[in-house]
Amino acid sequence: MSDFLERLPTTESNRSTWTWSAWFKRDRISDWMRIFNAGEGQVGLRGYFENFVRFRDEYSTPDLDICSHGELIDTNSWYHLVVVMDNTSSVEQHRGKMYINGKTIEEFSTYQLPNRGFQGYINNNIWHRIGARVNDSEFFKGKLMDNFFVDGQAMTAEDFGFHKQGEGAISIGSSGASEYVRGSWRPRSPSSIKALINRKGGFGTNGFYLPMNDKKMPGADHRIEIDSIMKLNQDLQQPKVGIASTASAGIGHTDVIRDIEASKNFSSLDWTGCVAFDGDSDYINLGDSDDFHLSGEFTIECWFYRKNLGSTQSILSQWSGSNSTRSFLFQVHATNNLTFHVSNGSSTNSITSPDVEVPVGRWVHLAVQHRSSDEATILYLDGRRIFATTMTVTPQNSSANVEIGRNGDGPSEYVNGFVSNLRIVNGSYIYPIPTSNGFAFTPSTTPLTNVTNTKLLCCQSATDAEEAAVSPNALSRQGTTFATSNEVTGSLVVALPLYDGALSNGFGDYSPYIRGPQGGPAKTITAGGNVAMGATDSWYGSAPRLANNAKNDVITSSGTGAGTPFDLGNNNFTLEFWARSTGGGSNSDFQTIFDCRTTDNATLGFAIGLNNSNAARGVGTNDAHQDIKIYGIPSGTGVQTPGNEVGFKCWNHFCVTREYNSEVDSNNRGTICVFMNGHAVGIYTGGGTSDYTQGGFRIGSANAGVTGGNYNFYGSVQDFRLYNGVAKYGSDGFKVPNHYNAANGGISTNRTRPENCIDNFCTLSGIQTNYDSGTLRNGALTIEANENSTVAYGNIGIPTTGKYYFEARVTERNAYNHFGVQAEPLPEYTPNRRVLTRDDGNVYIDSSYAGNWGSWVGVGDVVGMTIDADNATCNFRKNGGSVSSNFSFASFGYGESMPMGNNSYRVSYLANSGSTMTFNFGQDSTFDGTETRAYNTDANGKGEFHMDVPTGALALCTSNLPDPQVKDPSLHFQNILYHGQSMPVTSVTGLHFRPDLVITFNRSDTGPKSLYDSIRGGALQTNLDDSAPQVARSPFGLNFKEDGFDVSNGGNSNNPQQFVAHCWKAGGVEGTYINDDGEIPAQVSVNQTAGFSIIKFTAQSSGNKKVGHGLNKPPAFWLWKDINGGTGWYSYHKSLGASAWVQPHSSVAAVTGNSAAWGGVTPDSKTLTHGQGFVNQKEIMMYVWAEIDGFSSFGKYTGNGSQQNGPVIFTGFRPAMVWIKAIALNDDWTVYDNVRDDKNPYDNIYYLNTQGTENINDTSHGIRFLSNGFKMHGTSHQENRDNYEYIYMAWAECPHKYSQAV
Repeated sequence: MSDFLERLPTTESNRSTWTWSAWFKRDRISDWMRIFNAGEGQVGLRGYFENFVRFRDEYSTPDLDICSHGELIDTNSWYHLVVVMDNTSSVEQHRGKMYINGKTIEEFSTYQLPNRGFQGYINNNIWHRIGARVNDSEFFKGKLMDNFFVDGQAMTAEDFGFHKQGEGAISIGSSGASEYVRGSWRPRSPSSIKALINRKGGFGTNGFYLPMNDKKMPGADHRIEIDSIMKLNQDLQQPKVGIASTASAGIGHTDVIRDIEASKNFSSLDWTGCVAFDGDSDYINLGDSDDFHLSGEFTIECWFYRKNLGSTQSILSQWSGSNSTRSFLFQVHATNNLTFHVSNGSSTNSITSPDVEVPVGRWVHLAVQHRSSDEATILYLDGRRIFATTMTVTPQNSSANVEIGRNGDGPSEYVNGFVSNLRIVNGSYIYPIPTSNGFAFTPSTTPLTNVTNTKLLCCQSATDAEEAAVSPNALSRQGTTFATSNEVTGSLVVALPLYDGALSNGFGDYSPYIRGPQGGPAKTITAGGNVAMGATDSWYGSAPRLANNAKNDVITSSGTGAGTPFDLGNNNFTLEFWARSTGGGSNSDFQTIFDCRTTDNATLGFAIGLNNSNAARGVGTNDAHQDIKIYGIPSGTGVQTPGNEVGFKCWNHFCVTREYNSEVDSNNRGTICVFMNGHAVGIYTGGGTSDYTQGGFRIGSANAGVTGGNYNFYGSVQDFRLYNGVAKYGSDGFKVPNHYNAANGGISTNRTRPENCIDNFCTLSGIQTNYDSGTLRNGALTIEANENSTVAYGNIGIPTTGKYYFEARVTERNAYNHFGVQAEPLPEYTPNRRVLTRDDGNVYIDSSYAGNWGSWVGVGDVVGMTIDADNATCNFRKNGGSVSSNFSFASFGYGESMPMGNNSYRVSYLANSGSTMTFNFGQDSTFDGTETRAYNTDANGKGEFHMDVPTGALALCTSNLPDPQVKDPSLHFQNILYHGQSMPVTSVTGLHFRPDLVITFNRSDTGPKSLYDSIRGGALQTNLDDSAPQVARSPFGLNFKEDGFDVSNGGNSNNPQQFVAHCWKAGGVEGTYINDDGEIPAQVSVNQTAGFSIIKFTAQSSGNKKVGHGLNKPPAFWLWKDINGGTGWYSYHKSLGASAWVQPHSSVAAVTGNSAAWGGVTPDSKTLTHGQGFVNQKEIMMYVWAEIDGFSSFGKYTGNGSQQNGPVIFTGFRPAMVWIKAIALNDDWTVYDNVRDDKNPYDNIYYLNTQGTENINDTSHGIRFLSNGFKMHGTSHQENRDNYEYIYMAWAECPHKYSQAV
C-alpha cells in the first residue's frame, strides 16, 4: 500500500480555523487508515469492531480528540465526511465538529476539545498527506473524491450537500444533475460549492479543491474551475482551444470537453451575427403582439454570452411593475441559475435550475419549453435537460412591451454580454423532452431558421441589431453601445496552448480553429533564447520554461506592428493567460510576462509582469510577497496591485481587459481591469489617452526598444490568448475557464488511481462472510486467496432484467481459479445456485460439469463474462477472442427467468491458497497497471474495459441498475417517533402519505404492540403480541390523517411516553373494493406499487379456499388474525413455504410440514389459499406483502455466531426496518428500525412477540444497515446462532440505486 497525495505548504496559515470535506468509499474493514493528516493532526478511520472516524490534533495539551460513536463499515457505497476546527469560537462544542452524510455527529466515544486559541498541526508549513500517515503507514484503503480544504473558514455540511427537495447536481466532474430521492444526502455541484466558499471569504492561502477523478493528475487543484474536468479517451492531450487537428489527440467524451469560447462540443459557431448589450442601458423593444401570448405549447431559445458574474440578466421579458401586465420572464439569475417566470396577472409560477449554473465568458445555448398535455416546463443548457417542473399558471395576454436584454419591471436586470439567434416558437415545442435530466438534443451551430409556429427570429445580423427574420413588429434598439458582430471569436488574435504535444513543437497558434468561418492564417510563433518545453505541474503536464541564466528567453509572433491585428488602438481588448513564477532575479526587477510595446513609450502600449520575485521565495526585503505590476496602465506609469500575492511555483490566471466607448470615452482609455484568478485586483478609469497602437508581442521579456534591459520572466506561461475588439469579462469578475494546480506548495501524487463515484461501480465485498480467508486490495478489485476455498462476492446484485458484463485477469495461480456468478443466499462456501468457469475452461452449474467453452486460462489472461438476464443465459470469452456458446440458468431450478429478491445473483470468486485474480467492473482496464489502458465502454458509454463490450451489455454500477418500482419508499412506508400526551388527543404528523396500517410500540412501558388499519377504522385495535380479539376504543384508538394520525386516550398509544410507529400505505378507504378473484369474496385495499394489501373476509365453513389479494404478483409474507376470536396470529413466509407457519405473538419455532394454515398451495399473482385449519373463524384480517424491487425483501439467511464477520444480507436497498425470527429455535422476534437509533450499528431492539420495553445497547444484539442490505453484528441466538437459519422481513429507506453508505 503506497498510494497517497502529499503537499508541503510554503507558508503557515490559519491553524485554528479550517474545514475539510470529502467523499470516500472503503474497500474493506481494517486497522487505522488516515484520510487526511499533517504531523499528529489527523482525520482517520479505525477498523475492526470500532470502525469510527477519529479527528485528533495533538500539537499541544489539552489536545483535540473526537471519535464518532457509530460505525462506518459499509463498503458498498459512499460516505460524505466534513470535519471542522474553529478554535476561535467561545462555544466549546464548535471547536471540533464532524458531519457524516449531512448529519451533525453529537454522540462520541471520545470527546475532548482544546482551549480557545488552540493551534494545530494542520495548516502548518509541514508535510500534509491525503491517504496515508506522514511516516508511510496507515494507508487509506478505498476511494476518495471531491476533497475540499478551506483555510480560515468554519463551514457546515450544508455548504457541500443537501437533503432538501429538488434536483441536486452530481459532484465529481459532471455538470449533469442527479435524480433527487427523498432522504438521500446529495452533493452540491463543485461550481456552486466553490462559489459559496468564495462568497464567504475564499479558500485561503492553503485551501484547495481536488476532484481526484482525473487519472492523469489526481492531485490537480480545481478550486478555480467553473465546470467539469476534461476527459480524454487517451493519455494524449488535446488543446483546450477546441478543434482537433488531422493528427487528432483523441477527444473522447466530447460532451464534457470545455472550450473557452465554445460550448461543450460546439467547437465553432457558424455565424457572424449577434447583438451586444452593455449591462447598463442597452435593450431591444419588440412592442406588443398576440404572437407573444404563450397560451399553449412553446419553445424559447437563444445563444447567450455572459460577460460578468453577480448580477441577474434578463434575456427576454414581457414583465412590468404591475401584476396586471406581467406575462413571462426568461433570465439568468445572479446565483448563476437559469430561471423562467410566468404570470396570469394574479398568480406566478417560476422554474429555476438548482446547482446547474450558466457559465460566464463563453457561448451557451439556453432554452425553455412547455408541453400542454402534462403542463411540463423544461429548462435546457447546451441541449441538456437541467430541470423540469409542472407549471399550471398560463401566461396572460399582456399589453406590456416584449423586450430583449432587460426586465421591464424597474426597468432593471440589463444583459451584459451577447445574444444571438433568439427564437420564439409559439404553438408547439420543437425539441425532445426526456423523462430525466441529461442529453436531449444538439443545438444548431448554424443560424436558426423559420420553422412552423416561429413568431420571432432575430439577433442574427452582423450589421443591424434591429434586423429580424421573423417578427410581428419592427425592432427598436435602445441604448448607446450596440454592436452586431460575434465579437468574441471574431476578435481572437492569437491562442497558444503552449505544451509539449501541441502544434508546431508545442508553440502552435490555434486561433483559426476557434475563429471558425472567420478563419485567417495561424501566426508563426518563435521561441527564442533557450526556451524549451519541460515537465510542470500544469494540467497538460508540460509548459515552456523561460529565463535561464542567459536572460534572453522570449516567445514572439509573426504579423505584429501597427495596423495589424495586434494593434489594439482604442479598441476593446482582452489579454488572458496562465503563469507560474519560479523566482529569480533581484527584488527590484520587473519580470515581464507580456509586453505589447515596441519602444519605451508606455502611452502606446502596456506590459504586465511581476515584481519582488525573491520575496516569493522568502528572501525578499520589501513587502514580503510578489505582486502583479503593470506598465502603461495608467498611461505612461507603472502600477503595482497591492495585497495580491502571486506566490511561488503556483499557477495563477491573469487577465487584462479594456472597455472603450468612443462616444463616451474620448481622450480617455475607457475602463481597464486587471484580474487575478477571476477577481478584479485593479480597475482604472479616467486619465489620458491610451492609444495602444504599437502592436508588439513578446512573452517572457520586455521589447527590445525598452530602456533598461530585457526584464525577463522566470517561470512558465500557458493558454495565452489575445482578443482585439472585445472585453470578455466585466469588472465583477468571472470564473476561470481552465484548471491548474494552484494550491500553495503544490500537490504531488504517488500512484493514485481514483474512481468516479457518480456511478458507484461494483467491487468485491469487503464485509462478506468469508472475508478472513482472502485479502482484498487495489480498490477491492484484487482478491488474494490465503486459504483453500477462499470466496469473494460482488457487492451489487445482478438485476433480473438486462444484459451485464464484467472481466477479470489471472494474476497468480495455484491449482484452480474460478469466477462467475452465484445466487443468494451466500454462506461462506456452497456449491449451490452458481455458474462458474474454471482455469481449464470447464463450466460448472452448481457442482455439475456443464461443458467447456475454450482454451486454458493462465496467468496474464483476461476472461470476460456476459449475463443476459432477460434470456437467463451467460457466456465467456478470453483475451478478446470469440464468445463461447450460451450456458442456461434454467438448471438452477428457476425455469427460464432470473431469480428474484434475495435469490439474485452476484459476481462470485472461488480459489485455493496462492491464487490471485483482479476484477474490472468498469473502473480500471489496466488491471492495476498490468495491461495497457483501453477505452471500451458499455452500451451507456460507462466504464473502461479491456475487451470490447458485447452489444447491449452494461457495466455493473448503480446508475445502470433498472429504475426501482419504488424510487421513494417514504411515500409508502415510514417509521416515525412521537411522544404521547396526558390529553385526550395527540396529533402525529410528518408522514408523506395517509397511512392504512399503523403498528405502535411504547418504548419504555410494557404495553402492547397496537395495530390499527383503515378497513376496520381506527376505533378497533388488535395487539400483535397477543392472541386476544380486537377491542373497540372510544372515541377512537387511532384516527388516520393525510400526513399522519391522531391517537387518543381511549387506546394504548397515547400514554405520556415515547412511542415508535410503523406505517404503511395501502389503497385507502376510498380505494377499498370487493375482490372476487378467489372463492371467498374479500374487502381489499391495495397498493400495487409498494406490494401491500389489507384484506378482510369471512372464513369458509370447510376445506381450503382461495382469497383474492389484489397485488397482481405473488405475496411473499403476510400476517393473519381472527379478529373476533381467541386464535393467535399466523404468518406465511415465502422461505418457509405454504406448508409451514410461524406466529408473530409467540417465540415458538416455525411449524413445518403442515398444510392446515395455507393448504400447502403456493400463492400466485391473484390469490392465496385460506387453509382448512381456519374454518369457521368468523372475520379474518390479513396484511399481505409482495416483494418489490428496491422497497421490500423477504428471505432467509444462515447465522455464523460471529460478531465481527456476521452474515451479510443483500436486499437491494438501505433498510428502514428489519424483522428477524429464528426458524427452528424457540426464540423472540426482533425488530430494528432507522429512527430509534441515531447511529450504526443499530442495537436498540424490541421484541415483536412480547410486551416488554425496548432493549437498548445490548452488545449481544446488533445489526448494521448498509446501502444495499444489512449485516449481523451480534451473537444472540435470536439472530445469529451458528449454523441456524433465520427468516427476515425488510422494508426500505432508499433503493441501492440512489443510496449512500450508512
